[in-house]
Amino acid sequence: MKKILLIALLLCFQIGFAQVLNGTLTVNNGSFNITQDAFSSVTEAGLDDTDSEGRIETIPQDNLIGFVLNDSTGVLGAPVTSEQNCTSAVYLYQVYIHTTGAPVNAVIEARTQTDSGVVYPPSIVDILNLRSLTPNTVGADADGYIPIPNNASQAQKVFEFRGCRTDIPIQFRVSPSVLTPGGNSSFQVFYTITATIL
Repeated sequence: MKKILLIALLLCFQIGFAQVLNGTLTVNNGSFNITQDAFSSVTEAGLDDTDSEGRIETIPQDNLIGFVLNDSTGVLGAPVTSEQNCTSAVYLYQVYIHTTGAPVNAVIEARTQTDSGVVYPPSIVDILNLRSLTPNTVGADADGYIPIPNNASQAQKVFEFRGCRTDIPIQFRVSPSVLTPGGNSSFQVFYTITATIL
């Protein structure tokens, strides 16, 4: 009897996992330049740029991301479009970000705004706000920025949203340190999206 119960539990887990449909992450305008003029924020020797003048922000439209469900095959092999999947299957998506190769001792931060971006498909009228986008406030500062780990083995949750969504603006801020080497540098931004069945 115990063996039958164990098999039934494993089967339920596999069925639940299979219900999450495949999706596609898009990043538009993923490349952006961040420049700081040496004379824009002169401070006392040996002090970091800790005020708003010393931090360098990107323009939100420089980096837009989106996540929609892919076309699939429905009952009896009938095709189901991305729009149909996004209308009928509403998941909770959590977006995590990490960087690699960021300048030494520079703090990279990210944020987005509540309900930013566009619900997909646009024909959906979300009167009850069931397809909302909520920034993560745990660890965020007063401006809504969250420090992003510069480590491939870690990631920071920046926001979550329900249902498919496109053109979500992500704004980055770099806080350099006096210990950060001068000159040009570049880093990569990685997004990880997890899905939960609602």
